[in-house]
Amino acid sequence: MATWADICGWRHGPLGETAEALRTISTSLADLEDEAQLALARLVSEAPSIDAARDALGRCSTSHGELLKQVSSLGRATSEACDGVAVVEKKVVACQDYAADHPLLTLHPDGTVSTDAQAAGGSGGTASGLTAGQLQEQADELETMVSATLLYANEVDGSFANSLTTSATPNPQPGPSPAPPNHSSSPTRPSRGSPDTSRSGRLRDGGPDDSEGDGDNDSSTGLGQPVPGEHADMPGVDPWQYPGDSPGEGSGQHGQRNPTMHDYAVHELAATAAEACAPAWPDASANLRHYLENTGTPPGGRRRWHAT
Repeated sequence: MATWADICGWRHGPLGETAEALRTISTSLADLEDEAQLALARLVSEAPSIDAARDALGRCSTSHGELLKQVSSLGRATSEACDGVAVVEKKVVACQDYAADHPLLTLHPDGTVSTDAQAAGGSGGTASGLTAGQLQEQADELETMVSATLLYANEVDGSFANSLTTSATPNPQPGPSPAPPNHSSSPTRPSRGSPDTSRSGRLRDGGPDDSEGDGDNDSSTGLGQPVPGEHADMPGVDPWQYPGDSPGEGSGQHGQRNPTMHDYAVHELAATAAEACAPAWPDASANLRHYLENTGTPPGGRRRWHAT
């Protein structure tokens, strides 16, 4: 149980820093858990080694989830304790201020309260104008404040201690590891003693898509009709071939078509726009004028070609 001397030294600052650090750790653990779940979902292959990896990852994910719960619980408990200690600090200061405002009262380091009996005198009053009964009422008020502060402080301390014990104790009966993803849509691997029909494009008899029990795949598998053989060419991408220009495209050989009146009008409008925009966008204006000159040279070293 905390004493008055103990709670006078409580400070909520270190607890607040610890709570913030635990929140950061909890966030990092949650991110790792998401990555582990994503990695588990991506294991769609079927092989003994893949099954073993899937089981191991599932067990790690379960343990990681338990750790995340413990750290999150510890962070919440620390944050709540920080708030409680801050309230205790205010209550302690209130008691000390009350004692300071009443000079005939003394608040001792152990939390006890005493009065200046000599200054209290008799029932006729004290030098400060208080009677002995009024002075005792002030002492009783301060003692009540101290008791209430100690009671609240011990509630905060007990709640935090209980939360620490609960958070640090692992689950005595951890839940089972999550089941691996259902891959019923994937072809079933043949057992060591059964014939391997996967190369002929068939599922084993009685498979999930074998409604008639004859081993043939139907359209729901998306595999198409079976193809006999034991070899298939490696799929690839055919190189792109330029199909040529269509009549409406502007690429191709320079000067292949004569300009029309519409082309001259568009050229004039573009040249006028380039000149008008030169003060605001000098670089863009220069590039557009160079394009309209139709010289075929780079913009950096423009040369004008004149027909002779």
